[in-house]
Amino acid sequence: MRYPDARTPSSKAGPADAKPVPQVGKRPSPPALLFAIGAIWVAAGIVLVIGVLYLRGGITALARRADHS
Repeated sequence: MRYPDARTPSSKAGPADAKPVPQVGKRPSPPALLFAIGAIWVAAGIVLVIGVLYLRGGITALARRADHS
């Protein structure tokens, strides 16, 4: 015995009635946005290094001043 299949001629829905499968999930980010985010991270890293060097210089100046007192 054969079981009814959706592709049999007796089925009412034909290939013309088939709906496209919807996309699941989020689409990939555009490359320009990824480049901009990467550039922001690099800039933030540079600012962080400069800030650490600035603080190190300030702490060194305070330590030298305390030695002379």
